[in-house]
Amino acid sequence: MATPHVSGVLGLYLAQDGRRPHAETIERLMATSVPSSAYRRTTISGGRVDAYNLLTNTRPARQEPPADQWQSERMSEVFESVHPYANGTKLTRTISVTGAKYIRVLVKKLDSESGYDFLTVKDASGAVIEKLSGKLDDFTTDYIQGDSVVIEFSSDSSQAAWGFLVEEVQVIR
Repeated sequence: MATPHVSGVLGLYLAQDGRRPHAETIERLMATSVPSSAYRRTTISGGRVDAYNLLTNTRPARQEPPADQWQSERMSEVFESVHPYANGTKLTRTISVTGAKYIRVLVKKLDSESGYDFLTVKDASGAVIEKLSGKLDDFTTDYIQGDSVVIEFSSDSSQAAWGFLVEEVQVIR
């Protein structure tokens, strides 16, 4: 349903302001979207369309961490499954880095039964940030605001695979 909503909002904008250069319209649409962590990895703008913001050129503050300030931190103890992992496996680890404003996980390797066995990344309050399954190498998860991240691995009772390996996190202090 995103396409008809965005098209309708753009129709309102064009009716109000008339034709504008394509690049200007796209920039305004992106800059006036409402930021939301749920859309960070699924949309280019990292937010949802907002008719009022677009029509009034209201640009919400964005609190994205600076991309050039991430620092890698090796974990004192690697978090990994046995290889291959057993059916019905449940593993949890909380990783905290004192003084971190943002934290994200570097998944060195994940090989799990796609759609059934999951490596889940949560913030300190338990909100799911990423739910990973299948095969991934050197994957960087979405970031969490704060100094702690919870990583959980769970497998069902059928097919097992290689498992997962997490050796480091990245932080911004």
